[in-house]
Amino acid sequence: MSISISSLSKLSLTALCAATLVACGGGNDDAPPPVPLSSECAPPAKVATATSNYQVKYADGSAAVRNEVLVINEPVELNGQQVVRNRAAGRATFSAPVDLYGAMLYDNQEEYFLWNTGGGRSYYGDVIAQKWNNRIDKLPDQRVMNTYSPAVVNLDYTPLEPGQHYDAPVNGKQMVSVDDVTQYPITILNGSVRHTYVGQEVMGVPAGNLLTCKFSRQPGDGSVQHDWVQHGTGVLVRRMLVDAKGVILMDEQLINSTGFR
Repeated sequence: MSISISSLSKLSLTALCAATLVACGGGNDDAPPPVPLSSECAPPAKVATATSNYQVKYADGSAAVRNEVLVINEPVELNGQQVVRNRAAGRATFSAPVDLYGAMLYDNQEEYFLWNTGGGRSYYGDVIAQKWNNRIDKLPDQRVMNTYSPAVVNLDYTPLEPGQHYDAPVNGKQMVSVDDVTQYPITILNGSVRHTYVGQEVMGVPAGNLLTCKFSRQPGDGSVQHDWVQHGTGVLVRRMLVDAKGVILMDEQLINSTGFR
């Protein structure tokens, strides 16, 4: 989980399993149907790996197919503290217009957190590194590192009801470097993001019609990020970034995946 829209834009927790539809019933026709809680879409809390492909479209007309290998819940140490890490290594091949970013983009994204009781998570930091063109062996062209103090609390997979929201204060610092050499002064992070669990819906993407939980995230500048997460697996099925004017900056949709293994 990354707090800012820019940090969230590429990190994709992806795996594909068959959609699980909510079944109502139980012998009492007068009983109300069960409320579709956000906890029904929680990802696994064990170490697992998935290889996935996404179709990505941008507002400037460019498009790409993104291949990603994602490892979740790796035990690691961060600043002397035992945490877990989600790590995504990806490669995007651009097709329209050709050669927009040198035809290829390599990137690596990491996030560091702990699972809390009840399905909440405490995030201590995240890193996004990007390489343009097709030289996978070179240093990153850009690296953005965020550290949070106190940890940012995410409640997506606690049992939220449709329409329920929570606010997540963001405090910490950001360091941006180019070619692994710091080019910009440290930026102090101070704000809040409102996370709303919209509810469950069947989302049609290249991977098929999948039952999902939809979340909307608003950092307070008028922009919003919509995430559709697959029911029963916690995979990101679709992500859409919309600016304050309503322009869709990015639309990323799942094509296929090996699923978590």
